[in-house]
Amino acid sequence: MEKKTKKKVTILIITGILLILLLTCLFAWYIYSNNKEKNNDTFLYNINVSDNVLKIYANKISLNDNDLNYSQDNVQKLIKYLDDNFEVKEDTLNIDYNNLDNKQFIILYSAFNNFEAQFEVAVEDYKYCLYLAYNDDNYIIYLKDNDEILVKKVKTKSNNYAVSKVEDSYVINFSEVSNTMVINYLKNLFINNNATQLYKNFVRKDEKKYIDSLVNNSEDYLLSSKVKLMDTIKYVGINCVTPIVYLYDDNSYEYYTTCGSSNTYIKPTEGTYNYIIDNLFIEAGDVSNLNEYYIINDYINNETYYIDSSAYYINELLNQMGINLATCQIGEE
Repeated sequence: MEKKTKKKVTILIITGILLILLLTCLFAWYIYSNNKEKNNDTFLYNINVSDNVLKIYANKISLNDNDLNYSQDNVQKLIKYLDDNFEVKEDTLNIDYNNLDNKQFIILYSAFNNFEAQFEVAVEDYKYCLYLAYNDDNYIIYLKDNDEILVKKVKTKSNNYAVSKVEDSYVINFSEVSNTMVINYLKNLFINNNATQLYKNFVRKDEKKYIDSLVNNSEDYLLSSKVKLMDTIKYVGINCVTPIVYLYDDNSYEYYTTCGSSNTYIKPTEGTYNYIIDNLFIEAGDVSNLNEYYIINDYINNETYYIDSSAYYINELLNQMGINLATCQIGEE
């Protein structure tokens, strides 16, 4: 009898201890939830521009006390950007647009005007940034300081790169060899143009496999045969932007006669040639006294040649291809 009583007492004690632990956990969760809700309702930053007030909370953004429909990811990006770039005193930051650099202006202007898509693409950190129009789509390709490549497929407004929607976003994660190939392509693109930001609305034949791999997120395109750019030919002698022809080592050419808005893809006229290109360089020389001449950039030997516009061989080649470089590029319809 005594053993049964002890057993019941032990069970009661254990049950009591478990009940106390359960109540303690429920109480702790209640306190945590209330504090979390309270913290979320307390703004971290109060940003003022003219008569507008942007309040940044832990989980949302409000403009003049109206909540903006920003994703949680973009809310956190704005918080981090403010932490990294501004000294905020007593949670308040007064902004004068005239005192901001270009990136700061775009980010804060986008936030104050509820342009979330434009904010999202502008707030990204990068070493190099490529705005690309390709076929019927637009992309922004970021090369980060750590060589990570981030691609965003975007919708843009007519005739400019103001972003109205981010349709897709992904990080390139190819094999080591393929990653190196696209990273080197991007770096050379910016180094050759001496820029950290570029707008590109045409893709040469020798570039296609790199661009296709990036916009399709597939390294399979990098397996295609490598076509080398041999030469470009351009005419100098009229007061306008003239066409340019690209010659490749597979005896094909691309002829660009059209210029257009930066977010509209430009397609060239394509064809083939059958000519000994080295003949062109025979007639190269000093053109300092000439008003009209051709410039040939030789990408194989990294040389530049200047040729009289009346020279025989170069005009023979252009006539064979049916190309007239001594004209102005036409604007896109």
